[in-house]
Amino acid sequence: MISMGTSNRLIKRWLYPFLALIIGIAVGYQLFPTKQDLIYKDWKDQLENAASESYKVNTSYVRDEKIYSESSGIWDPEMSNYKVVTPVSDDSVFTFSLYLTKEKFYVHDGLQWKYGELPHRISHEFKPLDQPFEWVLELLQHADSISRQKTNDGFIYTANFKHFDELDFRGLYLEEQGNTYLTMVVSKNGISSIAFIAEPIRPKEVNILTSYPETLSYEIKLSLNSTKQKPTLPKESVNAEEIQ
Repeated sequence: MISMGTSNRLIKRWLYPFLALIIGIAVGYQLFPTKQDLIYKDWKDQLENAASESYKVNTSYVRDEKIYSESSGIWDPEMSNYKVVTPVSDDSVFTFSLYLTKEKFYVHDGLQWKYGELPHRISHEFKPLDQPFEWVLELLQHADSISRQKTNDGFIYTANFKHFDELDFRGLYLEEQGNTYLTMVVSKNGISSIAFIAEPIRPKEVNILTSYPETLSYEIKLSLNSTKQKPTLPKESVNAEEIQ
């Protein structure tokens, strides 16, 4: 019969090394980041560096292969300005100018000036024109995997998504996903493009009679604003009417 003292010694002989091994593995995971951790940090650094620059921007938002909106202009950390074009029918479009600051937005449709305080009930319609780099960082919080591919003059970063926690993209709720991914191209001159390509699966809560896209894409083309000329609000905007 094995005595209690002998039994305790045997337990200690294998238990303590086993616990040490488990603790060592746990500490190792904390002290030594994975490859994806390193890519995420690098991607985040690229976004933070870009957020201090000024860019010429062109965007295209497409749902089910139909253009939903297009815009062109200047993104700047202090104030951004875009010309936005939205198709109304097959042969007509609605065009307006959009100015975005950290506290307010201004809209001019060619006749009237209007403004709103941020955040606003319609401000999601402008996303990610207001903060494209913050938007990418927000999306990365939902990524199931990320990767980085080297090119001749930079890198292509890719994030893949299977599920969002009720992500609101321009009034459209995204949850379960098909082939959905985000790419960001970085060259020697900085970030040159961002593309969000999605195959959203209709949430059960969305009525079958409610329009919901099978595919969507939002693409941003960027180039450094070498002129350093930054957007300014026209004097006429002082008479803008507030959007409630």
